[in-house]
Amino acid sequence: TTADVGKKTGKDVAAGKVTFVSRLGLEGAKIHARSLCDRALGFLAGFDRRANRLRQAAEFVIARRA
Repeated sequence: TTADVGKKTGKDVAAGKVTFVSRLGLEGAKIHARSLCDRALGFLAGFDRRANRLRQAAEFVIARRA
């Protein structure tokens, strides 16, 4: 059986919690996430291919769909 990872979509909104999407809007949150990913990738630049899994993880988080 595959275990669910994370929480259900909309759970924070239902609980009245502030999220990046509620503060920045969907497009703004996507832009902010991309900016953070690019920054992280920049920090990994000095590690050549040794950091490929971290690079892949960062890109996965940006590309994944709920």
